[in-house]
Amino acid sequence: MVEAGLLRQVEIRHAAQAPRGKGYLLTPLGLSAACANVAEKAHDYDCRPESIRHAQLDHDLFLAEFAATWVRYGGELLETDYTQRSREREGKIPDLLLRYEKRRVAVEFERLVKKRRELDVAIHSAYDSHTVPTIWLSPNACDVQYLKHVVHSEQMVNKWTLNKSNKWTKSGYQPLLLVFRARQVIELVPEDVMLRTPEHWIHLVEQNAIRINGSVLEDLVELGWSWTVASVIEWEGRSLLQFELRIDTMLASALFYVTQMQPDKWRVCRADQTPDRGVSLIESFKWAGKEGAEPPLSVVELATWRIKGYDFHLPD
Repeated sequence: MVEAGLLRQVEIRHAAQAPRGKGYLLTPLGLSAACANVAEKAHDYDCRPESIRHAQLDHDLFLAEFAATWVRYGGELLETDYTQRSREREGKIPDLLLRYEKRRVAVEFERLVKKRRELDVAIHSAYDSHTVPTIWLSPNACDVQYLKHVVHSEQMVNKWTLNKSNKWTKSGYQPLLLVFRARQVIELVPEDVMLRTPEHWIHLVEQNAIRINGSVLEDLVELGWSWTVASVIEWEGRSLLQFELRIDTMLASALFYVTQMQPDKWRVCRADQTPDRGVSLIESFKWAGKEGAEPPLSVVELATWRIKGYDFHLPD
């Protein structure tokens, strides 16, 4: 087919162990021949020959080799983006869904340099779609830097919508819960990426979660926040879990109560208010806790965000 002018040979940058390190793409002549026999779409996934580019080939072979390495060292390949799309799954679909022993991880490979909006949409979709720890890999330092900045520094991501002129505009922001941020591992593709075992990646995911949670805890304590374990209160015939949250600094000192009104709904109020007079946290967080348990650090952080947003003056 190469001699016939239907295919051309290309180098594969990130798949050194591919057969002879080569890939093949359609030439204009081959494209014309293929388009005459291939449907416009298949499984609502763009498989048209004219949509296949060198970067896509590089992307897919990298993931194939990554999955093969994972399986070689004892892991399992559960899903690819194609198998998930064929079931018409909605939301963010990771490139790979893998398992090692009892741990599942998702893998996202960002091959090309993306627009900031595209990265924002990817993060937002992942936040809304799945709860699996995700390894984000990219050969582009600028993408890695931006992803880390949004997830771990800003701790919020821009929302985007199409306006009436069919142009993308920012439409607010989405706060990123600690429980989500602790699941995101963002790495520049290492040179020995295909030599790393599932144990390595699982350990990286676990250490990342420990580091992110520890950093948040340290920051809250340093800023003067402290809290108690959860206790049970009786309010309007209901038994609710509640914990005290206190700020004590040179500039401010106050006591608040954070109450679990429903399994995933929380309210924060001043010490002189009842739970119904408080304000809801900006995000939901489901917790099946019990009396005497340490409250989730995600809820503590959310409550401090809400309090600071009201500048310590909650509505009467």
